[in-house]
Amino acid sequence: KIPTEILGLTRIRMIHVSGNQLSGEIPSEIGFLTALTHLDLGLNQFSGIIPTEICYLNSLSYLYLRTNKIIGTIPSEIGMLTRLTRLHLNDNELTGIIPSNFGDLVWLWTLHLNNNNLTNYIPSEFAKLTRLVELSVFFSFAFLFY
Repeated sequence: KIPTEILGLTRIRMIHVSGNQLSGEIPSEIGFLTALTHLDLGLNQFSGIIPTEICYLNSLSYLYLRTNKIIGTIPSEIGMLTRLTRLHLNDNELTGIIPSNFGDLVWLWTLHLNNNNLTNYIPSEFAKLTRLVELSVFFSFAFLFY
């Protein structure tokens, strides 16, 4: 579990707690940490959904939620994090589609969605991701481009 004391550090810029066997849900209060530029909760046992309050992290450049037990759909609110350069949601249990507004993440360099249960398609809006150098979607879904 993320210690509640961390959630009160509103000026904190980086949280790296990967590989610590943390569990529980990602608290919605994470959205209060608006100074965050890097959030790495990867390689843990987090479960539940990605809280939509994550969209309040306007300064976020790195979002690593890889290798957890996160379920549900990818919130379209992540597409509002227009400063993201790295987004790793791989190796979870995410379902549904990739939000089309991910095409607004024009600073994105890496996008890892592999090893989930996503369906449908890669949005045509991805054509706007001209800085993207790494896209990983293997074993995530059947490809349908349109």
